[in-house]
Amino acid sequence: MKDLSDYNAGQIHHEICQRIKIDSISTYALKCELYRRGEFDYWTPPRWWPMWERDVGFVQVCADHFGLTVDQLTGPSRERKVSDHRLTSMAVAFKVLSIQGIAVALLFGRKDRSSALHARQTVAKRWDLQQEATYLENKWKMHANKWKSDEADCVGLVEDA
Repeated sequence: MKDLSDYNAGQIHHEICQRIKIDSISTYALKCELYRRGEFDYWTPPRWWPMWERDVGFVQVCADHFGLTVDQLTGPSRERKVSDHRLTSMAVAFKVLSIQGIAVALLFGRKDRSSALHARQTVAKRWDLQQEATYLENKWKMHANKWKSDEADCVGLVEDA
């Protein structure tokens, strides 16, 4: 089985456009790889493209919180447990990341904003998912504050040097 490093940017972009997987690599992982490489010579992502470091970090925090991998959380699984966790994560993403529906959908490997809107509606209807969303939101806020303070510490070290 090939690894991401075995593909060039054009091949990765082609696979994203086709909305299929390269062997066992999810669409989300492909998008992250393109973004990481910075190989957007032929394509500039729109302003709302959800591949900023903060947003990718949010997906990782969600996956860790639910005991899943990022590929499981952003993958095609329709298993109730995984889909409930994905819906909860998408609903929280709307609130804490302040990004558009299409950006939330893309962040979680979905095709269009209807998936993100469905997530928000489902979480609003189900008490158990609302509680989990509140807990996840608080966890993200603590993580984001720690990340900001770590950045500030690094800036202080650079200025002192």
